Amino acid sequence: MTPPTLLHEDESLIAFNKAGGMPVNAALIHAIQARHGKTIAPAHRPEPEMGGVWIFAKDKSALDCISGQFQSKSIHHTAHALAIVLPAADLDPETLRARAGVAATMRDASGLLPAEFSVELCIGEHSEHAGRMTNYRKRDGKPALTTFRVLERFHDRSARTLVWIEAGYTSARPHQIRLHLAASAAPILADPVYGISGDLRLSGLKRGYKGRDDEKPLIDRLALHHSSLTFRHPVTREPITLTAPLPHDLDLALKNLRRFAA
Repeated sequence: MTPPTLLHEDESLIAFNKAGGMPVNAALIHAIQARHGKTIAPAHRPEPEMGGVWIFAKDKSALDCISGQFQSKSIHHTAHALAIVLPAADLDPETLRARAGVAATMRDASGLLPAEFSVELCIGEHSEHAGRMTNYRKRDGKPALTTFRVLERFHDRSARTLVWIEAGYTSARPHQIRLHLAASAAPILADPVYGISGDLRLSGLKRGYKGRDDEKPLIDRLALHHSSLTFRHPVTREPITLTAPLPHDLDLALKNLRRFAA
């Protein structure tokens, strides 16, 4: 197993850029420890589907400090996602509730997804589907707040509206970004659980596409990336921000969207 890419290392911590879809299990942790030291320990457990920043601590003092910040929700997270803005005809509350538990459709006066908006919905385990989470108003879940900024808008040849969106949050509940965007009727691309199955292909963007018949998708996995974490360093106690660059597939998808679908 190939360990994730090294992002940062100092006397008390080490951070990696985990690939999206990489399983977070004992085998992966052992592979990282074999390369970087058997005494390092993960300070948090990232979601397997989402790539991005993953922090390990080098000693118990650092582990307690960083883990405590995760538990107290004092760490600021930034994520980026490519989402599909559902058309008005698809804004059926029952459908949205089936996907995300609670519908919180976000549209401005022009019918567009607002440039900036917030979603505050509790998140808890789904009562009928193991491993799946859902949104709640107040009961049966834990508080979660996400602030969103639409950075870019695109339109593909199938008349789909896609947005490159930034999410800021401290609560970091399981599947939080996926659920809050699904509730907003803007599910993340290629999220079959809370959104819509599918992918992004160059043939769907470029007019007169003459590529291969067995075209490979630009994106065919959850289009979500955990871009950065800001927390207090366990030794200096000063704020530190660790940033993970976009993976190649998301970066390439954005370049083609800007070229052919802006």
